[in-house]
Amino acid sequence: MAQKKKTTIRKDSKLPNLTARLEAVKGEYQYLQNTRNALQTRTGILIALLSGLISVAFIRETVGIVDLFKTNLILAHFRVILLVALFISFFIALISYICIFFTHEYAVFPYENYVEATTEDAIKTPNENVIVSMYKDYAACINHNQPIFEKLIKHYRFGNKWLIVTIVFTVLTLITTLI
Repeated sequence: MAQKKKTTIRKDSKLPNLTARLEAVKGEYQYLQNTRNALQTRTGILIALLSGLISVAFIRETVGIVDLFKTNLILAHFRVILLVALFISFFIALISYICIFFTHEYAVFPYENYVEATTEDAIKTPNENVIVSMYKDYAACINHNQPIFEKLIKHYRFGNKWLIVTIVFTVLTLITTLI
């Protein structure tokens, strides 16, 4: 009779603990990557919205502003002030959003360290060593990317505040064209 060979994990093995840590750090790394990508996608949409708002306000407003200066000087000055405020708020929001795309030096997991190993090296290296190495690489990426991610969020929130201001000035500008 052939005996079945049992595979047993040593009782002192740290493999389950290391694997759990690796999975946790991989999850955090993936979360930061996904959030960064989603933030950049949303920012592109918000830039398009900003451009549409400013276009509507300026196209609608510039048509009759010269005639308005001849008939109602106070309202004409008020509209010019609104247009300047609209342009400034648009510009501040736009710059804040553009900063999100130009944040550089985002670290990525060095997978090539693991896939380029020879088969012989891969077989000889103990599982614990591979897991610890991967854990350290993911942790290094997270430690490097976290401050960058926080900077992206600050730019995004600042841009959103100015987007709201731009919307308010656009509405006020459009209301004054009805007067």
